[in-house]
Amino acid sequence: MQNGLIIGVPRSDMRRRHVGDFHLEDIDAVLISGLQESETEERSFEEWRKTPITLKRLVPWTEKALRKG
Repeated sequence: MQNGLIIGVPRSDMRRRHVGDFHLEDIDAVLISGLQESETEERSFEEWRKTPITLKRLVPWTEKALRKG
């Protein structure tokens, strides 16, 4: 079951006022970088999902590190 939570971090600061002279070539580097970053994130998320969570590991984390935050 999924709750619809989406995790993401904006990676691009491309901001430009659209006045009719916008070309696809202008965003080429931004798109390439974003696609490469998404592949890296996908691998990271897959590793996280494979990490087993047990009460033995979870309880100390919630009682110390998480509680401090």
